[in-house]
Amino acid sequence: MPRCDWRENATGAALAVFLALVQLRLILLVLGDGYNDSVEAAFGVTIGQPHWREVQNRVLAPYLVQGLSHLFADYFLAHIAFSALALSIAGFLAFRLGRRHGGGMIPGLLCLFTLQASFSFLLSPPWLYAWDYIEIITFILFAEFVLSGRPWTWFMALFPLALLNRESAFYISMWMILDPWCRWGLGRLGLGPATAPDRARILAGLLSIPAGIGAVLSLRALLFVEASGPRLSSDAQAIHDQQFDSMLINLFPNLDDIAFEIANPALSMKLLYPVFVVAITAIALVLAWRFPVRLLAFGLVHLVMVAGAMVVGKFFETRIFIGFIPLLLVAVLLLPGRTARECPFRNSKGAPGRERLSGPRDARLQLAGHGGEGAGQVGADGAHHGDGGDGDQGGDQAVFDGGGALFVTNQLADQAAGIGQHGFHSLVGRPDAGSPSDLRQEILGFFFPPRVS
Repeated sequence: MPRCDWRENATGAALAVFLALVQLRLILLVLGDGYNDSVEAAFGVTIGQPHWREVQNRVLAPYLVQGLSHLFADYFLAHIAFSALALSIAGFLAFRLGRRHGGGMIPGLLCLFTLQASFSFLLSPPWLYAWDYIEIITFILFAEFVLSGRPWTWFMALFPLALLNRESAFYISMWMILDPWCRWGLGRLGLGPATAPDRARILAGLLSIPAGIGAVLSLRALLFVEASGPRLSSDAQAIHDQQFDSMLINLFPNLDDIAFEIANPALSMKLLYPVFVVAITAIALVLAWRFPVRLLAFGLVHLVMVAGAMVVGKFFETRIFIGFIPLLLVAVLLLPGRTARECPFRNSKGAPGRERLSGPRDARLQLAGHGGEGAGQVGADGAHHGDGGDGDQGGDQAVFDGGGALFVTNQLADQAAGIGQHGFHSLVGRPDAGSPSDLRQEILGFFFPPRVS
């Protein structure tokens, strides 16, 4: 397992800052004068005069800019500094996500560049709000917590931070409710550990929804003075009101716009945005299929996010898809490897050591192995033991698939040698990218990606 030292973190941080400045320059070029309109939108939230009442509760980013304005000449310069800082933080978090779950420097850099490339792809005038920067940070943290298997308290700590930024925080609540039920359902189908739903996580998710709605409505009631949106143009108010006349809001206008771009492709290449949405939908489905124990609920939540963006958002105001970038980072980390589908043992009753597994930290990963005289042979690829025939010394190495997965055996049964009985190995592993074997899937049940602390 590669060691993550300060030099690698410093390299990642330096690249994150550099690419953030490159991204900021691109933002200023793409948005032009529209950047100033986005700054005014953030400032309006701090004085109770947002463009529309619906965004008055999005206070986190505007007030962070307000705090930075004490260090700069005005709110505009503070907003530029905030943009650079937020992009730098997001970039470093993406680097750490890749470094931690990809098992090396290269996956970290891949995630960093994927983040910035995707952000650039989704830039379109005239809007890029302050809360769009924070949203990508909160959803990278969300993805990190999911991949790391954090307890529900971590998600509850993230929820209010995300809620003060944008209502998309309710997707975190949805995940807290869905994930325990998905795991329970997989267990009932024999596709996962047979465990009861995590009631604490479900309850936390359920309670966070009314609490969050109450917080949103309270912030709007307490802070809102008047809407400045009608001053943007003569028909701004009429367009805004028309959007909320239907429960489906923007769905049919969005479909009409997509159909027009398909029928009339232009040099602006807006046709790529429907392709992007189809791609993230497919990625969510594939992640849910390939890694159902960990990512079924994660994939389902992102499908709901796609539906929400189609219904509520303006499709070609492509900043609304920035929150999907962390999904791409997860896909970059997990999908390229030629690994078997994450699917624990289907049999509810099996041989010793073949009980259903719940994840990398499950105590039942003390799997049954074979202890005997001399060096053991496991499968066609072999497991190379260094006991010298004693059968009672730990620290043996087993190599499956010729480097496809590396496991260290920590302990063999003391009395295994000479009597041919089964001992127990404690297997701890870091599967590298490589071809899986039936043997590895039989022993492990499913694939664990490498993880670096």
